[in-house]
Amino acid sequence: MHNSTRILFLCSWYYPDSVGGTEAYVQSLAKEFKSIGLEVTVAAPAEDGEERRYVHEGILVYRYPVFPNSIDEGLSGKKETEYFDFFVNWLDKIKPDIAHVHSFTQSCGWQHIEYIKKLNIPLVFTMHASDLFCIRGTMLRWGKLVCDGKMRPHLCAACYLQRQGIPKLFAWLVSSAPVGLVRLFKRMQNRVVTALTLRNNLISRRNLLEEILSSCDRICVVSRWLYDALIINGALKERLVYLWVGLPANYIMQKAQRKVIVQEKIRFAFIGRFTAIKGVELLVKAIKKLPARINVELCLYGRLNNLEDAAYFNKLKKISYADTRISFCGEITEANRREIFSKIDVLVVPSLCLEAGPLVALEANAFGIPVIGSNVGGMKETIIDGFNGILFEVGNVRSLTEAIKRIYFNPGLIKVMSEGISQVKEVGALATKVFNVYSDILSIKRGSI
Repeated sequence: MHNSTRILFLCSWYYPDSVGGTEAYVQSLAKEFKSIGLEVTVAAPAEDGEERRYVHEGILVYRYPVFPNSIDEGLSGKKETEYFDFFVNWLDKIKPDIAHVHSFTQSCGWQHIEYIKKLNIPLVFTMHASDLFCIRGTMLRWGKLVCDGKMRPHLCAACYLQRQGIPKLFAWLVSSAPVGLVRLFKRMQNRVVTALTLRNNLISRRNLLEEILSSCDRICVVSRWLYDALIINGALKERLVYLWVGLPANYIMQKAQRKVIVQEKIRFAFIGRFTAIKGVELLVKAIKKLPARINVELCLYGRLNNLEDAAYFNKLKKISYADTRISFCGEITEANRREIFSKIDVLVVPSLCLEAGPLVALEANAFGIPVIGSNVGGMKETIIDGFNGILFEVGNVRSLTEAIKRIYFNPGLIKVMSEGISQVKEVGALATKVFNVYSDILSIKRGSI
């Protein structure tokens, strides 16, 4: 592999219209590769149907048109995307040496992977979340128990239906319906029929997962629980690569420059997207549950990506009304990031799912800020309770309230936990490892010709 190698990153969302952990991961990796002379292009769907090209922070971006609202969960297996020929024609022209996929949705999924393989382009797939094998999107069975991630159509269907508001017993019965009953009512269009056909859709989804696992040259994961979930779903160990999330070098230096000074009023913060799965409502309720004499401050920094987020945001404002300890502080950006982190004592990550990182927790650690996080997924992998952060029971308001009180009544714990935070890895080290993955694949390909 040499500096003229052309790399394609493919993901479902990208800057500037979408901001998230995956987008940040892709952007930082792309910038690292460009800095050593590699040719990098990011491709992502344009849900408005407009094909366009632009440069974002020095990286060439191609947005291929898709049918509006086609970026969905993809509960069934293969589903064709309109306007796919735009992507085909573009890919035929640029002919990358390697393709690296970072999402799996209808508009960035099986069709794109199949066509990439048809052109005999080596393919790497990085999993940043569990959505490929967990349609509930949380990896929490019935919303409470940590799941191993194994796709079991009957059980997964019942779990998903329970999340949609169907009682667990009825969800079990519906997901167990005989195939003949599903066929009898398949032409009807209602909620019951959707529930009846869900199990069959998940069988197709499981088959699709098996195809993806076998077609990718390498599958990368950014957390241990994702690695284990892929193994239990049939992934070959020799194709799996455990990576990590790296941060830019200028972030890493922040901890050394930070002086932990315990203020009279401890400032807790949430940073992320205002969406239900991030558990912001849980955090707001935990603060409101504190006695009025507990003088803390909660700063909420968040982004709204769609109308559903806006509705959730309005709900949060109503719930937090009249509690002067809670403030909505706008969105964090590159321009104000350093200033915001300099004011935070403790970051709270109350996610109602198994996070792979998340990135914001690593950013806080880079600034020497301890994190209170849900006791599942990536948070459990990185936090040692009382040493470099605090874990609380996922989804439990009382447990989160007690975690906040634990710091309030022992403020010196902030300094202790800050000192316990390990050095955060740089994105440069991540880029080197990914570069080596590409080199191995390309050398194998050259050797087979």
